[in-house]
Amino acid sequence: MNPSETEPTPPSGAAVRVPVMSVKPSPKAFVKAVWNFASGSTGGAFTKRLRKAGRDAGSAQQVESDINAMTFAPVALRETGAVYVFDERGLRLEGSAELAFALAWSEVGRVALQVQHSQLLGLKMLRLVLWPANPQTFLAAHPECGPVWDTTLGACTVAVATAITVPQTSVDATLTGLAFAGARFSGEVETLDT
Repeated sequence: MNPSETEPTPPSGAAVRVPVMSVKPSPKAFVKAVWNFASGSTGGAFTKRLRKAGRDAGSAQQVESDINAMTFAPVALRETGAVYVFDERGLRLEGSAELAFALAWSEVGRVALQVQHSQLLGLKMLRLVLWPANPQTFLAAHPECGPVWDTTLGACTVAVATAITVPQTSVDATLTGLAFAGARFSGEVETLDT
C-alpha cells in the first residue's frame, strides 16, 4: 500500500483550526428547566420514579440528592469559544478562559487521539493525549499545562469535544490537524471505556 494512502497529509501551509465543543443547556432552556423544577411541575413525576428505583437498588438517598434542575434541562452541543490550532510549527489552544498553551512539535514525543466513553455520565469525550519528548523537563518548561497533566499517563490530556455522540466533523478536523504531527501520531482513533 502506498504510504500516502495510510497517513493523512498536512494541508499546504494553512493552519487547521478545530473548535472545542461541549454539551451545554441553552440559557433559555436552563431557565425554563429551573422554573419548572422549582415549581414542581417537571421534577415530581421523575423524582418519584427515581426514588422508587433508588429504593429498589438500596440507594434512595443518593438518587434523591442527585436530582436537580440540570437533570431536566435539554442540552445541545455548543462551541466553547476555544480553538485548537494545528500548523507546521506545533499545536496551540486559543480563546480558552481556563487554559492557554503552545507546544512545538519537537516538544511532543507522541500524540494519540482518543474517544473516551464514560458509562456513568453517558458522555463521550474526544481528547488529545500529548506525551512530551522530554518528560523530566516538560512541566518546568510549560507550567501552563499543569492543570491538564495526567500523572498516570505521564502526558497532557485535553478535550476537543464532550458530547453524547462525538461529532464526526470534530474527529475529521482533528485528524487533518494531526497530519502536521507526522510520525508522532499513528493515524488511528483509539476508543476507551471508563
